[in-house]
Amino acid sequence: MNYAVILHTMIRRNQQFVEKAVSGLDQYDSLLQLAGNSNCMNWVLGHIAVYRDAMLACSNHSASLTEGQREPYCYGSQPITAGSVCVELEVLLEKLGESYHLVSEWLLSNPNNMLEEPPKYIDLHADYGPTVVENLGFLCWHEGNHVGELHALRELAATHNSS
Repeated sequence: MNYAVILHTMIRRNQQFVEKAVSGLDQYDSLLQLAGNSNCMNWVLGHIAVYRDAMLACSNHSASLTEGQREPYCYGSQPITAGSVCVELEVLLEKLGESYHLVSEWLLSNPNNMLEEPPKYIDLHADYGPTVVENLGFLCWHEGNHVGELHALRELAATHNSS
């Protein structure tokens, strides 16, 4: 089984959906929130970028976000609202595109590295698994889970823009 191709397909589809979901939206649109204590699109994209940095680390690349950029989007962070400090939508999309290309290139050029142990400096949960492929598998699942949130947020932006 070629794990690299499977993982590449997952991240490619996630990236395509991200690009489709944000097409034509701006920073204001990315900060709209559904009712309740939900996350806005900006937080979802920033959170995906945080975990893409973990993918980059698995592939021995440097993180795309700075520590300051990562902070508002880490697990357990507060929801981002219109008055919150956050990364501009355009910058998040740039970072997601860059990380997608680096991880994709690495996956397709290094399929034999999948069973190695991930670098020790990666801040990953212990239950992600002992190999790169297990870590990347979890990270792709996690990303897909959050990518699924973008559909409703895209609809919210479209409804808001039509009023």
